[in-house]
Amino acid sequence: MFGSVSNAIGKYFTRQDGTRIQGFGIVEDGKYNNLTEAQQPAMFLPMLQSASSQTFLVVRSDRDPGQLIAAIRSTVRGLDAGLPLYIEPWNNKCTTFYFLRTWPQWRWGVLGIMGAMLSITASSHGGVLRQQAP
Repeated sequence: MFGSVSNAIGKYFTRQDGTRIQGFGIVEDGKYNNLTEAQQPAMFLPMLQSASSQTFLVVRSDRDPGQLIAAIRSTVRGLDAGLPLYIEPWNNKCTTFYFLRTWPQWRWGVLGIMGAMLSITASSHGGVLRQQAP
């Protein structure tokens, strides 16, 4: 958008609604809504220049997620104990995403196994399931 990092940081640009925003960092194109979307450019706004009531903090670390969550929670509570806070590790998001994507295959697999079992049961009884008269 700006040609280079040095052209972007500290410079102003105008949004579609006419609001002027000062650039303060650069991020690479990525997948921001779900894992199947194409990579797209993103813009993160300073909290005081954003009209949103939600704020997302993304942290990348090699530390144990439990320790990292505790440290983040402690730091945020130290800043403002009244802030609503919800922390979710990325693994949880990925697990849910992959379960929803693989559920149909599991369902069809179970139905296939049941069909095979029915076929084996029917063939062991002469190929026809007979109902005995009362």
